[in-house]
Amino acid sequence: MNYRNKANITLAAVFTGFLLSAVLLHLHQKVFILRLVYFVLEAALVGGIADWFAVTALFKKPLGFSYHTALIPRNREKVIEAVAQMVEKDLLGVRTIKSKLKHASFVAPVINWVDKNNGVEYTARVGTEYLEQVIGQLDISSISGKLERLIKGWLMEQDLSRLIRDLALEALEDRPGAGWPAQLLDKGISLAQDPGVREQIYKLLREQEEKQTQGNWLKGLLANLLAATNSLNLADAASALQAELVKQMEALKDPADPLRLKLREILLAQLMELEGNPEYQEAVESWKEALVQDVPLADVLQQACRSTAAALLSPETSCGQEAGPVVQDGSILARWVLAQASSYWGRFKQDKDLQDWLDRYIRLIANRIVQAEHHITGQMVRETLSALSDEDLNSFVDARAGNDLQWIRINGSIIGGAVGLLLFLLLNFVYDPVVIPLVHRTWGRF
Repeated sequence: MNYRNKANITLAAVFTGFLLSAVLLHLHQKVFILRLVYFVLEAALVGGIADWFAVTALFKKPLGFSYHTALIPRNREKVIEAVAQMVEKDLLGVRTIKSKLKHASFVAPVINWVDKNNGVEYTARVGTEYLEQVIGQLDISSISGKLERLIKGWLMEQDLSRLIRDLALEALEDRPGAGWPAQLLDKGISLAQDPGVREQIYKLLREQEEKQTQGNWLKGLLANLLAATNSLNLADAASALQAELVKQMEALKDPADPLRLKLREILLAQLMELEGNPEYQEAVESWKEALVQDVPLADVLQQACRSTAAALLSPETSCGQEAGPVVQDGSILARWVLAQASSYWGRFKQDKDLQDWLDRYIRLIANRIVQAEHHITGQMVRETLSALSDEDLNSFVDARAGNDLQWIRINGSIIGGAVGLLLFLLLNFVYDPVVIPLVHRTWGRF
């Protein structure tokens, strides 16, 4: 039961009691208790009706009475403005909002909410879905063509003759183990020690021997005589030449080696000569342009792009080697996105300085918005209330203050009855027995 019904029932009960007491008093006029009840209920009825009229007059015209009634619909602009001013300046004033923002924390609640609702996983899933859509819609042919043009354009811009010069100067640096030439010598030594090199040397020696003795019986006889007496053993010669080759290559690693110094001197002279030779530079550039134009990069890049896209979208089970939350089965892209999101989120949660800076920055922005746009609060209230009809506005006020207004009606009957009781007692025990005789005696003297 709402308070309006309670107030109506109270008024109806008072009215019914008043009628009943009036009938009984008419039949038994000398009964003191009936006169008391009648007087009290009469006062309670007057108070209840008066307050019913007053409360009803706020919203509409009670009994069609139009003088100073329907106060809220009649003064709707004043009511709306008063409510807007109260909200804008008192309830949600600039100072009030700024005082609340002064010590407000924005980052901590966001962190708690994200952790509680698996925000990192959700963000990673959404990001993965978006990236998968983007990758699935990529025009591989167009991308590979653009990459080819970019790579070839970059290669065409390079000065190949200068690059060759820089590589040559690095190779000629006068210090042990300098640059890539030392690595090449180590690799060459390793290859020279291979038994297959000795076989190749032996094969070359046999070919030279056959070439020298062919058509000359005397040289052939001498070669057979040397071979029969083991004076000339090509296998041993091949081994000796292999050993000498390895020895000379080992010696070249020493910056003080005479052969190395001589080679360095010759190469430097050739390098300086080529550097100032426009024909050489033109030939190098022509060779570079022909090579870049003839290299079929498009097919290679297209295949590489397709393989990369397929690899990113292919499902793969995580081995759980990386730190952070366990990544379930999914594509490599999904695992990578989740790993990156978890890593950056973990760093963010540990970075208290960054969180404090964000809090200060958000408070600064919020204060500026409040200062510049605070009038919107009152404007929103005005626009919202102005859109209400008179009935809606009455319902709006009644929904927020209706219970208190109905209690005014109930209190009217209660207070009216109490005042009636007090007046009845004063009239019957003070005014009639004391005041009236005193007045009569006073006037009788005159």
